[in-house]
Amino acid sequence: MVNVVVTADLKQPIDLLKLTELKDVQYDPTKYHGNVAYFKSKKMQGKVNIFMTGKLISVGTSSVNTAKKELTHVADSLAKAKFIKPIRTEPVVRSVVVSVNLRKALDLTISNKP
Repeated sequence: MVNVVVTADLKQPIDLLKLTELKDVQYDPTKYHGNVAYFKSKKMQGKVNIFMTGKLISVGTSSVNTAKKELTHVADSLAKAKFIKPIRTEPVVRSVVVSVNLRKALDLTISNKP
């Protein structure tokens, strides 16, 4: 299993309440002090968190390429709907988490013996 987190900055503030006009946006002003909305379409693997500052975080994808495409898709969708000025995103990879089953116990203790 893989989970990739990639961020981007739209470099402009966003009115999250207005974003609810888009069918793919979920926003609950009672969560996280109303500072974040979520963009999730049927064709997306993960979701993109949209902050009022214009920062975007892609979570739940299994590849860096997919995460970058989803950030670009969100930025393009917001620009097409006239919520932001068009901008070219510059995604930054923040983390890639991989989990595997080794099928045996793994001793992670550290010995202080020379």
